[in-house]
Amino acid sequence: MNYKYLIIMSAFLCSVNFAHAETKIEHSCKDALFDIAHYMMSEKNVTKINRAVNKATKYSKIRQYIRTKWIPRVRSDKTLTPNTYMIDAEKYTKECAKFATQ
Repeated sequence: MNYKYLIIMSAFLCSVNFAHAETKIEHSCKDALFDIAHYMMSEKNVTKINRAVNKATKYSKIRQYIRTKWIPRVRSDKTLTPNTYMIDAEKYTKECAKFATQ
């Protein structure tokens, strides 16, 4: 009888953990987008920014998203700061992950 409750509790705990877990791509997107946005606020040299993109992630699709979508967005939006990024981080991360998994 006690085993039955133990199995039910362990299944419940596993399902709760899986429901809130980020995927590896989402985690990589979140970190890379923040790093590049933060780096771009202090650096204007394109070569150094490209090196930072290469260091930020190992996924080529995420690198492509950063170069084609993220960098132009950061350059055009003068109100984007680390604080405003953190407010909308989930939205930016989902866009990046969607692009990377297509």
